[in-house]
Amino acid sequence: MVLQHLLVVADGYGKTMVIKHWRQDWTYQPRSVLTYVAPGRWTLRPVAEAERRGAWSQTVWQTDDSPRYGGLGRWRYDDGATRWTSDETRRPLARRDATRGVPYDHYLGTNRHVLTPNGWVHEQDNAKIGSRDGRSATFVHEYVVNSYVPARAFPVAAAEDYWAKTKDYWAIVRGEWDAAIAREGGLALGEVADSGSVTGHQLMLLADDIAHGDATTAAAGEEARDLIRGATRR
Repeated sequence: MVLQHLLVVADGYGKTMVIKHWRQDWTYQPRSVLTYVAPGRWTLRPVAEAERRGAWSQTVWQTDDSPRYGGLGRWRYDDGATRWTSDETRRPLARRDATRGVPYDHYLGTNRHVLTPNGWVHEQDNAKIGSRDGRSATFVHEYVVNSYVPARAFPVAAAEDYWAKTKDYWAIVRGEWDAAIAREGGLALGEVADSGSVTGHQLMLLADDIAHGDATTAAAGEEARDLIRGATRR
């Protein structure tokens, strides 16, 4: 199951901007989970049969469909609530931290998704970890709550139009990332504070060119393939 997030930003003066945001993939009883292990490095962690039985993985991807982090957990239905809680996983810094020159370089976090009558709530429990005097240390502990409810009081059509124009391009991009991860058993990719990865800015611009009619899907897709292959070649 794949959930693609799109941000719709209206400036109040008739201008609307659509930003492709993060994506989450949910897989039942996965044989492996793509996990973040160090700056610019991800690996496919094998999941033993007993561990994956009845479990779901959640893999979160950056705006350009390069990886962010993955975790494994189980749904629970006791005490009148439906909730999924991940294992504790390493995660790269979010832009809100990466652009500020903070002393920590990764998170150690847990995700929890709880269904509500009108949607769901996503909770994050993050320790922000770096090095202090040559030893690993927690500098900050962060608790984040995001709620999701149905809404139509914004220009939904703008997001639908963007996705109709660019979805085939993003399918090409996802396929290229999947091929690189399968080939290497993981991924080595440079991280950039503003865009998440070294490929982020250019891959997003190519999608914008398609959306604005300045490029074809075929041409932009070929350029994206070359960009990803160049960034992941060892």
